[in-house]
Amino acid sequence: MPKSYKRDRKSKAKLSSKTAQIKRKKGQAKKKKQGPASCKAIAANWDPKKTARDNMASMGLVYDRNAAIPLPKNALQAELEVERLSTALAKGSVKQQKAGVIQDLESAAQAIADKYKSQERNYRLLPRDIEFCSEMIRRHGTDYAAMAKDHLNLYQETPKQIQRKLATFKRCPAYKETLAAAKAAAGGDAMEE
Repeated sequence: MPKSYKRDRKSKAKLSSKTAQIKRKKGQAKKKKQGPASCKAIAANWDPKKTARDNMASMGLVYDRNAAIPLPKNALQAELEVERLSTALAKGSVKQQKAGVIQDLESAAQAIADKYKSQERNYRLLPRDIEFCSEMIRRHGTDYAAMAKDHLNLYQETPKQIQRKLATFKRCPAYKETLAAAKAAAGGDAMEE
């Protein structure tokens, strides 16, 4: 009698899923033991012998934000919550020796925010889009409905799409060059709004 191939496939699948499950559990245990590696301030003060909740509490951080500040049910409870929080802040219940962790986190977040604010985005458009935008401004000014009906609008863009494209065009360096060239050629404000 011939051998059943289906039976053999099932046993192999069970075995491979079992090993995958074991590997996954080992990886999770390893991650839990190491603690968070994404933030240097927390990783430096992390104690692998403590639980995550205890580590966060020793640093003066909240493990479960929903338990720390639950949503108030009504206005009376909201007032009580505000009073309770104000008294807790007045006491200064955060441990002073671990307050440096919070300051490190805040300074790191501020540094990242400053970095992104200081970076100026460089807008680039395709040459055909630059040509299209400059011609539309020259012909129609700010009349986006007329631009949508123009025969140069090959991709049949709507007035809103053209408006967004022109806003991007005005932020790119090519707009300044086109504006300067138009002023030099016309001697006036041909492309200004």
